[in-house]
Amino acid sequence: MSDLTPPEARAHVDARTRLLAQEAGTDKDLGSSVPPLYKRSTTVLLGGMLVVIIVGLVWVAV
Repeated sequence: MSDLTPPEARAHVDARTRLLAQEAGTDKDLGSSVPPLYKRSTTVLLGGMLVVIIVGLVWVAV
């Protein structure tokens, strides 16, 4: 058995997958299959933009 923790094991598998994809030449869309990681600041920014859009639409409709 491996003594790696789950995050380390996952990183090891990800690195090995990237290496195999690069060697096979199939790594062109590898990044597109990984979902984006949203941090708190990104979520707050997107929420603020949504509020501004909604307020703008309400203002135009009135």
